[in-house]
Amino acid sequence: MRWNIVCDSACDIKDIDIPGAGYYRVPFIITSGEENFVDDGSIKITEMIEKVEIEKTAARSSCPSPQVWFERFAEADCSIAITISSGLSGSYNSALTAKEMLAEDFPDKKVYIVDTLGTSGLSDLMVLELKKILAEANDYETVTKRAQEFMDKTKIVFALCSYNNLIKNGRMNPLKGFIASTLGFWGVGIGDESGKIKILGSMRGAKKVFAKIYEDMENRGFELNKIFITHCLNTDMANELKEFLLNKNPDFEITIMETSGLNSFYAERGGLIVAYV
Repeated sequence: MRWNIVCDSACDIKDIDIPGAGYYRVPFIITSGEENFVDDGSIKITEMIEKVEIEKTAARSSCPSPQVWFERFAEADCSIAITISSGLSGSYNSALTAKEMLAEDFPDKKVYIVDTLGTSGLSDLMVLELKKILAEANDYETVTKRAQEFMDKTKIVFALCSYNNLIKNGRMNPLKGFIASTLGFWGVGIGDESGKIKILGSMRGAKKVFAKIYEDMENRGFELNKIFITHCLNTDMANELKEFLLNKNPDFEITIMETSGLNSFYAERGGLIVAYV
């Protein structure tokens, strides 16, 4: 049985070998002014961030069309789609429409859609878990059941130090945003159970940010000690956070990656996203 693992570009893993399965990312498009950035792995993140920062109008992102999802679903007997939170984007609904299209043209093919209820490392963790699952099982029911059970255990927390996109899109008071940025405040938040953003608080200094992230991990719990830290142009702080967490628990398995184009757009310069299970 041939499988396809199809993610939108909220997944930061651009390429991976999964025996018995194809792996694909269907790209978002980030638009800033008159320029489009297709998130297919070719975006130069620094260049995109700089252009978004100087653009006076609000930048925006466009999710993959149903047709793009459909084409990948049609290639395999069974497919698993992994999407950014349905509470943040229309990508999940686009994949769902593609599944319905597939049922009309290829009724024997099966598709399961995983709503991460978050972004970035949640998709990354799911992809790596699917590689493990598919090495041990191949039937649709077992694979999809184990995938969803794993996804249900995952959680996400993030820290932002730039608020330009929030201000431009009318989601933050310009004066408050200016003061927060000028005074060096970080905003720490989580993805809640419905996939919406919930702000936990604001603070100054890396140590306080790290402590707040770990506080969330302790409060909501972790089972498998697996952590993905993704960052937007902030390698040093990502490594400092890794060391902080390992001092708390040396059994943590921590992976650090750069954010994709989409996640860089959301996190902005310096942002950190932590997914854990």
